[in-house]
Parts: sequence; C-alpha cells; structure tokens
Amino acid sequence: MLIKTSQQKTNTLEEMEKPLLVFGLGNPGSAFTKSRHSLGKLLVQMYAERMNFPKGWPSTRDNITLYPSKNYMNESGKLLGKVQSQYLSSLPPMEKARASCIVVHDELELDLGKLRYRIGGSHKGHNGVRSCQAVLGKEGFHRISVGIGRCESRSSQEVAQFVLGKFKPNEMKVVETKVFEEFSSLLNQIRVETNEPSFDNQSNKKRS
Repeated sequence: MLIKTSQQKTNTLEEMEKPLLVFGLGNPGSAFTKSRHSLGKLLVQMYAERMNFPKGWPSTRDNITLYPSKNYMNESGKLLGKVQSQYLSSLPPMEKARASCIVVHDELELDLGKLRYRIGGSHKGHNGVRSCQAVLGKEGFHRISVGIGRCESRSSQEVAQFVLGKFKPNEMKVVETKVFEEFSSLLNQIRVETNEPSFDNQSNKKRS
C-alpha cells in the first residue's frame, strides 16, 4: 500500500491551484485613499500586506499575482490589458491555459459586507468595469463585486459624492474584518479548480 507523504500532498495541492491575476480598481492619489470607489484597490493592497506578499507591483506569491490599479477608473482597461499580457507571457503554456484574471471593484447594488463573484454581466455604469470590458470584452475576466451600499438619495450628484467619499470609521472596521475575511476566503476557493466558489454571500456565481 502506498502512503502519500505530506510533501506529496503539498505538491499535489500546488498543482491543482489555478494561477490568478487579481487586479483591484481604484483611483490614484491620497484624496481617494480609503474611498468607497477605490475599495477593490484597497482590498488588493490589504491582502498583499496581510499575506506577506513581496513589496512592489505586480506582487506574486502562492500562484496569486496582485496588482492595484494606478490609473483613473476610465483608464483602467488600458493598464489591465498591459498587465495581463505581461502576466500571461511569464507563465508556462500549461499554466497559461489555466490562469484567470479577476477584477475587484466596488458595487453600489450590494450592501456593505456583501460580495459577488461572476463572469461577464453589465458594468452598470461603473467606469472602471466599463473600461476593462472595452479592452478585454465582457467574458475576458472574472469579477469580484464588493458592496459599498447606496446612499438614500437617488440624485446623481449625491450618489457620485457618496461613491467618491471615504468610508466612515465604523464602515472601515467592517471592511477590515468581515469584507477582508470573505474576500480572502473567496480567492482561496477560486484558485482551487476542483472547488469552484459556491457563494458570493449574496447569491451564487453568476453569468449574465
């Protein structure tokens, strides 16, 4: 009888893991640090820090490559296209075929603390997602939508102010705990091909 050693188990797990490029959307500059609209970028930076990724971007560890966008939302697609091209060219052919690109972005239609994982779907007026779809196409990347909630007003001006505004201290606490924990858990599920994510904690994985 053959007994699989712990080293063999580790190697098998590593072989199963899907290479991921995780691209966080957000505007550059200190004025947008910790703003609701830059939540995708914030989570990617937070993940890199807490999981001890090497400094600098792109940053890679355990088959995950992180890149927080340095461009404004409406120019995100150009940068993503360049980063993805460089990322794929660095992978062996077999790994390239299994790799996925994931864009992380804020979502008005989800409450704070809710996440949704899907491929495709409408950009719903999100300029960052619109820009990425213009370059890679709707089906060219996966999405993790992270809820920021919606202000009571439906005025476009007030909604814009809300989205571009910074999180309140109590909201930031939710981001740093619940949101980060669920984001980390979701990434872990996505990268193991045999364990496709079954949750977005709002609804199941969607293609629409």
